[in-house]
Amino acid sequence: MIRILLVLLLCAASLNISAHTLLEIYDMARQHDPEFKSQTLAILAAKDVLPQSRAALLPTLSVSGNTRKVYTSNEDVFLGNVLSSGGLPVPVTGGVSNDYNAYSYSAELDQPIFDPQKWYRYKQGQALFNRQEWEQVIVEQDLMVRVTKSYFNVLREMNELTSLKAEKRAVKKQSEQLQRHFEAGLVNMTDVYEVKAALDRIRVRIIQANNRLQAQLEVLIGLTGRADIEVQRVYDQLSVEEIKPSNEQSWKTLALQNNAELKVADIDIAAAKENKNAARSEYLPTVSVSASYFADDTAAGGRGKALSETSAISLNLNMKLFQGGAVSSRSREASLRVDEARTKYLDKIREVEQNTTTLFRTIYADVETVSMLKLTVNSQEEALKAVKAGYRMGIRNAVDVLQAQKAMFLAKRTLIDATYSYVSNVIALKRLAGVVDRDSLVLVDG
Repeated sequence: MIRILLVLLLCAASLNISAHTLLEIYDMARQHDPEFKSQTLAILAAKDVLPQSRAALLPTLSVSGNTRKVYTSNEDVFLGNVLSSGGLPVPVTGGVSNDYNAYSYSAELDQPIFDPQKWYRYKQGQALFNRQEWEQVIVEQDLMVRVTKSYFNVLREMNELTSLKAEKRAVKKQSEQLQRHFEAGLVNMTDVYEVKAALDRIRVRIIQANNRLQAQLEVLIGLTGRADIEVQRVYDQLSVEEIKPSNEQSWKTLALQNNAELKVADIDIAAAKENKNAARSEYLPTVSVSASYFADDTAAGGRGKALSETSAISLNLNMKLFQGGAVSSRSREASLRVDEARTKYLDKIREVEQNTTTLFRTIYADVETVSMLKLTVNSQEEALKAVKAGYRMGIRNAVDVLQAQKAMFLAKRTLIDATYSYVSNVIALKRLAGVVDRDSLVLVDG
């Protein structure tokens, strides 16, 4: 009975050889998770800011054309002279109408030569493009953490349910034994009722644990889109040991160098500076060169065609002298945005350092906790043996045995939960330090 839980865990592990590993579940989530897919699509869309800003520096070519149906009608139009009977010229007038097609077409090419605002917008677009690269890293790392959390939440509930079922079998066996002893007159009815009440309480806890397990499985199903998902039990494959590097400052250094949120905050400063430069450059003149061609082809009153062509090349200078104070206002706003970005960056540094310290110390405590819980499990097992021996000798009662069994099963559940917390915290620390990757998930799977 003492090692029932461990045997059940090992048996369950052998029966789950074909179950899904953490890495496999992560790969499924990459293909299905709606949050990950929507964030990835948003990032891909945002990357187009670079070609859009670059396009403003390149030449633009536009063409246009039209065709039109023209109908003219004139009354009392002089048509010519005729000779009268007296030999004198007499003017002749009448109505004249004309119906013809007319065509016109044009082309224009424009190339900026000096436009600092467009240049700084392009530089800002480069910064924002790099930002999206790091945003993608954040999305992928966050997915790893979410999948890991969901994976171990399922394992915790599975462990709880397995442990409670093992405890139920142990208490049920004790209840049957007490019933026989009661019928033989060896124990009183109070002990029998105490054990039956304990059995009923365990049944309720099993129902609750099964409900929590189903809820956690639904979360995992939502991530993967797989209703047939099976989680591989990995407790017997996990090793709880001191994390490397073994000092807090090394992890802080890693986080300050690699943390993706810090990279984004730093890029935000660069983008804000370029936006500031663009706002200030509105005061400066712009120079561009343009070339144009225009042609108009019409039927001249029905008496043939008339083609008119115009070509021009021009150098254009434009300088905005006053816009109602809008330029100075945008410049002040852009300067404040730079200060805002710097403040957020410094705050992010503080947050990363603080969270790194907290996680590192938590993992250190996890290692110590797991070590002590292993001793606690051994102590509870020995205590249960002693209580059972005392019960057989008549110096301990059935309630004492129940309490000792409950304490032993609780110690084992707590040990497994602490082990899972250690692994989850290691993944979270690596995520914070910017070094979490697929290999981190492979290590979890042993």
